[in-house]
Amino acid sequence: MFDGYSVLLWISQNGHTITEIADIIGYTRPRLSQALHQDQITLPLARLLDTHFQLKVIPSASLTLEIEIKHDRPVRPAMKGRSAGSRSDGSSKLDEHLEEIAELVAAGVTQKEIAERYQTTPSNLHDWLKRRGLKAPRSAGQTAVEKSE
Repeated sequence: MFDGYSVLLWISQNGHTITEIADIIGYTRPRLSQALHQDQITLPLARLLDTHFQLKVIPSASLTLEIEIKHDRPVRPAMKGRSAGSRSDGSSKLDEHLEEIAELVAAGVTQKEIAERYQTTPSNLHDWLKRRGLKAPRSAGQTAVEKSE
């Protein structure tokens, strides 16, 4: 059976990172790091570590009791927070490629192909294009740049 410190050792010895483990189980990196470093492992976290990595982790007794008292049903882990690469100021790594992407969109290149080229997801690219007012041309003679002007 593992405690928080033992899980940290396992992560290190097996070439993983806390960020990687957090992404896989749907936790934020700071939340997982705090739980492991302070040995505040909840029953849901212990179950996730067992399910994904076959790690038998000992939940912290006080946290487990507190959760069982508050909830009559199993507790779901919180939604995943912002990823490590996200920016809180609303900018995007795609912003530096605005002109190139606008040209690709105007040329009719699919969002999937553009997303792969700039190492992002099609969904993220779609949202970024929408926020920037860039759209695929509706008629053959009109470009995305002309649409946004």
